[in-house]
Amino acid sequence: MHKDFDDNLRKKYGANIIGIDEAGRGAWCGPLVAAAVCLPEDFILDGLTDSKKLPENKRKEYYELIKENAVSYSIQEISAKEIDKNGLSWANIQAMERAGLYVAEKVNKVGVFVIDQSPCKSLNPYIMMPKADSTSMSVAAASVLAKVYRDELMYAFSNQYPDYCYQQNKGYIDQAHVNAVNKLGIIKGFYRESYNVKGYNKPTQLKLI
Repeated sequence: MHKDFDDNLRKKYGANIIGIDEAGRGAWCGPLVAAAVCLPEDFILDGLTDSKKLPENKRKEYYELIKENAVSYSIQEISAKEIDKNGLSWANIQAMERAGLYVAEKVNKVGVFVIDQSPCKSLNPYIMMPKADSTSMSVAAASVLAKVYRDELMYAFSNQYPDYCYQQNKGYIDQAHVNAVNKLGIIKGFYRESYNVKGYNKPTQLKLI
């Protein structure tokens, strides 16, 4: 599905295409996560696409297959505290840069970095394109790694704080999430306190355990 796109890039730039994508950029709590992946030239995974378009069981299946078969991959986190301190744009660039540079060190020679919408000039050469996770197999793979990894973090946190409904909202804003925070308080260090959230009345904070 995306392999022809990546193969055309290989003809132009060289074998090692590194796809990069993030998850959690718009979330109210939890980390921003970026993943970078370099896939073998002969790698094929039917049905692989933007992780948001895949059912959860497929995402988990692909997550394991991508990790098992990748030439190299990296998953990096930026915490809510770092986002509040330095801003979301900084966090997004930092996460992508850390992931991309890690993979670049592991491969023989970087052909090109392919990034979904967010510029990252420290990664060179790079191509930035909208909907890259639906066009490039490498970016789709990175999308799956970032989302599954972050979802699992939120599920683990849900076990500790079940009343916040992280199992359902994954840290994103919906009315049930806002209502829970108004009732129970934010969890210090886990929420992005710099965000302005409609309906949030800033109740007493809880300490992060």
